[in-house]
Amino acid sequence: MLIAIDHGNKQVKTVHGNAIVSGVQKSKTRPYGRDVLKYSGSFYTLSAQRIPYQKDKTTDERFFILSLFAIAEEIEAQGAYTSGLMPIDLAIGLPPAHFGAQNKAFVRYFKRKEPIYFSYRDKLYSILIRNVQCYPQAFAAAAMMLGELAKATMWMKANGRFLRTPMRPLSTRKPLTMCSVSGETPDATRTALGRPIP
Repeated sequence: MLIAIDHGNKQVKTVHGNAIVSGVQKSKTRPYGRDVLKYSGSFYTLSAQRIPYQKDKTTDERFFILSLFAIAEEIEAQGAYTSGLMPIDLAIGLPPAHFGAQNKAFVRYFKRKEPIYFSYRDKLYSILIRNVQCYPQAFAAAAMMLGELAKATMWMKANGRFLRTPMRPLSTRKPLTMCSVSGETPDATRTALGRPIP
């Protein structure tokens, strides 16, 4: 089963499951409530208090635990639950500015050689994360709009001034720098990949 997860600093989202706030509480005893996840001897509940911004989400287990919530939600939303071992292929994303430096560590963070056993809402899940693919966030959305992007303009800051200029075609294989697509304010900048775009 393919599951795509958006690990946002504000919310964790899947295609069909409910978006959840990127906040989690850990407990050694079972807390009150229905939405309790048990993994590796600890109990977890979602929290309305989101995790403070983390550039590197692999520094502790919280985003892995949030992913287990998201995986269970997605399995249920698709009606794909089975009591046996469920093979999972994960598609995950990183902001383009972090992709080059963090994608390999992000893949390692989620990939497990052994099955993962957890319960959510008192239902047992047995999953094996067999493949993990990491992509630049919004890359698929941009690929669907290449024709429109080729006609777009951007704002560039040069010598302290903002200049409006046509965007360079993606086929130049040269990395883009700070830019803002026309229609946004010049200070709403985006950083593209720190390596040539294929």
